[in-house]
Amino acid sequence: MIEHVDQLPDGFWDVLIDGERDPFDVGDDQTQWRAKEWHTVLYAGDRPIAHVGLTLADVEVGAHRFEVLGVGGVIVNRGYRGQGRLRPLLEAALARGLGPDRAMLFALAKNQPIYERFGFARIDAPVSAGGQDMSGQAMWKPLRGGVAWPDGPVNLPQLPF
Repeated sequence: MIEHVDQLPDGFWDVLIDGERDPFDVGDDQTQWRAKEWHTVLYAGDRPIAHVGLTLADVEVGAHRFEVLGVGGVIVNRGYRGQGRLRPLLEAALARGLGPDRAMLFALAKNQPIYERFGFARIDAPVSAGGQDMSGQAMWKPLRGGVAWPDGPVNLPQLPF
């Protein structure tokens, strides 16, 4: 079952992560991440097994300014990885119709091919978010037909998502 919620219950992350030491595989990376306002959760019975978080964020690309649907906190419980659980969850999250024409996320290099299969493309320009260099990690996806990503350096004044 997939459920959309605005707030996660206490203990949610402990149950989802299930004791995994570094579930997002970030090692000692100290990047600070922005909180998400909306959550889409996949359950097996009453247990959460996957999560996608969403937020709205302002983006500046050269002279262009627009809002994106920021995607983050994407995780599938280690016992369910590789079973095709992420695609329907991510599609359900992006289909919420929260307004922007583009979705954007930050991904580890090893995970970028996964997101490319879901229609995301790498942003090759320099990217900063909240004053942090995020180059090489940023990806985007059109949420409506005919939408393109403009050329130029990308700046998100807020923290990355």
